Amino acid sequence: MKNSKPKSKATSFSPSPLWIWIAILLITFIGYSAALKNGFTNWDDDTYVIDNPLLKNPSWQSVFAMFSSPYYLLYTPFTILSFAINYWFMGKDAFPIIFTNILIHAVNAVLCGILSYRLSGKLGVGFIAGILFGLHPQHVESVAWISERKDVLFTFFILGGMCHWAQNPSENKPQFILINTLWMLAACLSKPTAVIYPALLLGIDYLNNKPISVKLILEKIPLGILSLFFGWLLLYGVDTQGGQTHDTGDTSHSFTGIDTVLIAIYSFVWYPIKMIFPWPLNAFYAYPFNHEPLPLFYMLSPVLAVFMIGSVIYGFWKKWKFYVFAWLIYMVGIFLFIKVLTTVGAVTYDRYFYVASIGFCVGAGFLFWKFLQIPSLKIITGIILLIFISGYAWAVNQRCKVWKNSYTLMSDMIEGNPNKVPFAYNNRGLWLTEQGRTEEALSDFQNSIRLDPKSPKAWLNAGKLLGQNNQIDSAIYYLENAQKLEPHDSKVYNNLGNAYGMKGNWNAAISSFTEALKFEPNNVNALFNLGITHGLAGDTVRADSLLRLSARQGFVPAQQSLQSRGKPW
Repeated sequence: MKNSKPKSKATSFSPSPLWIWIAILLITFIGYSAALKNGFTNWDDDTYVIDNPLLKNPSWQSVFAMFSSPYYLLYTPFTILSFAINYWFMGKDAFPIIFTNILIHAVNAVLCGILSYRLSGKLGVGFIAGILFGLHPQHVESVAWISERKDVLFTFFILGGMCHWAQNPSENKPQFILINTLWMLAACLSKPTAVIYPALLLGIDYLNNKPISVKLILEKIPLGILSLFFGWLLLYGVDTQGGQTHDTGDTSHSFTGIDTVLIAIYSFVWYPIKMIFPWPLNAFYAYPFNHEPLPLFYMLSPVLAVFMIGSVIYGFWKKWKFYVFAWLIYMVGIFLFIKVLTTVGAVTYDRYFYVASIGFCVGAGFLFWKFLQIPSLKIITGIILLIFISGYAWAVNQRCKVWKNSYTLMSDMIEGNPNKVPFAYNNRGLWLTEQGRTEEALSDFQNSIRLDPKSPKAWLNAGKLLGQNNQIDSAIYYLENAQKLEPHDSKVYNNLGNAYGMKGNWNAAISSFTEALKFEPNNVNALFNLGITHGLAGDTVRADSLLRLSARQGFVPAQQSLQSRGKPW
């Protein structure tokens, strides 16, 4: 049976199917409502929202700073601005941010439905595609994770532009090209991986039977220029945080050339399989241990890749246009994330599938609709569709709960990746420290060190915790190890100075605080500690001078210390 494109086509949005789009919006929002009970996690949320200096003061200067340079190694000014709007009007609270994420995703599901409707001319195709996109469990990471606002936001603009392009006017006039260019610009300002947008439009052109021509290429020149510019920005400010955090020491990845190729192929075939069977899911899919043979599925992945690509070629020959379209969108959407040139971070991430899944949702909508038109298959097809949607909805609800807080998230990572995620132990230890569960926290820091002894963060955090609990000798041991691994970290020297001071070793404490200020001159805490230590060592003149410097920079403990002794600052 040929999945050829129906002749009828919706060339503009009609208000008649409005109830369908409202249904998709509500079903999707309700499906993700469990996430509304969640809070911040310590996996990038602190960087993007809690401690983001750009969100502190609502001003034009802050907005200019958002657009003038990358933040956290990635240029996403629209995303940062959207966080700022949440922050400025509703405060530093997780609820309105997550609410906004869910709302944008629900709108994206509607847009996916509208895109499918415009490409097929069938409202049923639009409804099925929109629901599948809205309730797919792999999208939970992009929605429930506060920091991934950039995924749902840039996809909103991509889908808006694709819906605009799918209107398929008889002539793509300049104003039509201009509007579509603005859609792409907004997408790129939300996340620079939107550089794939022109290639996505080629998939629509293919489905709309547009022959390859000079005009087809020329009309995309403005989009191509944007792709080149934002592609440069992507390389300039590429987000390598995962590699910096997770892939050092004993957990670093060093594979043979053949293994690297197999891993790249595995990362290509993994997403389509998870599209159909999205269980089990995790926020981090760790690499295999590099000192062991690759698991069997990695070895079999080339066979699956040949089958998948062969089916696309066969589908192209048989003119199964929606099937080919689904794969074209997937290949374009996943292109930047296939592990070809790097083994940083994880092998795969659920969030990488967010845009790439659009084609599969459109294709699945069309396929289900086709089978629903066959009387003998209508009931069984409806049952299968209902099973998929119900299963997806249940999985979405469960995955949203995983993102409740740092403890639930990191525990899920640890359970899904035994002995492979040292950073998860460290992050869970930080959460446990905040809750006063010090013994459990210390155990997690020690597990993180066991798995990755060359990562300084867990050494530092264990040392701080031990110092706070007056286990000074052990604190010094851990902090000195952190200092050896990260000899330029002001926080390490500041905590080491505190530990030396608690031992009464004033000279060592003064030396450590001085080093802390060398690497971070504006560290008012270290400045205050240095002043206090000089006072304890008997140099009150030097102590008062340092305390005044700290007090004048607004450090309240320094002001209180001087005030208690009647000293001006």
